[in-house]
Amino acid sequence: TTPEEEIGDSSDLPPDSVVVTEVLPFEVEPGDIIDDEEKEEEGKPVAEEEEEEVVVASIPNRFMWCLDNGHGEDTPGKRSPEFEMDGITMQFFEYEFNRDVVGRIINALTEKGIKFFNVVPEVEGDITLKERVTRANTLPSNLPKIYVSVHSNAGPVRPGTDWTSASGMETWYYKSSSNGKKIASVFQKEMVRATDWRNRGLKSTALKNLYV
Repeated sequence: TTPEEEIGDSSDLPPDSVVVTEVLPFEVEPGDIIDDEEKEEEGKPVAEEEEEEVVVASIPNRFMWCLDNGHGEDTPGKRSPEFEMDGITMQFFEYEFNRDVVGRIINALTEKGIKFFNVVPEVEGDITLKERVTRANTLPSNLPKIYVSVHSNAGPVRPGTDWTSASGMETWYYKSSSNGKKIASVFQKEMVRATDWRNRGLKSTALKNLYV
């Protein structure tokens, strides 16, 4: 189904809903092709085409991992207040953090031959949640897809503390989605184990007046 209204950038899609279009909403530019005559110019030998190295998956591919780094350079908000570090005024931008994390995931999956799709390769501008979900839903794949969105959240802090007091790791899933909850629980458990960050648990519904 296609929602008639624009979908905001939060967990406001109906549980387990999909957005379907007929074509991909973005294009891939083909590379320049140099024919053999140009290669033989000035008597230079024609280089034989190198076979592309194929990485064999270390484990069977069971899913197509759709990786969403969330937000772009121009998204309003999504950044920390300015702060001083070593005498330099700095600011934390969520889009930089998200892309760094997704880039590391892509490198790890590539080394293991695991199939994935980078949902938002762009940096400039902002790609709406509706557009991101559409890209994943219209991706041709013979594997079931799992959509993973990476974020670095802002939030209220306890009275008397500043924004740097926020800490921890949490994983969100669609309310009433049993599969989503199972996958989220695996992610949360393994990420906390690997980072030793504060365990903020699983979440599926926005909570009001929640201090971080």
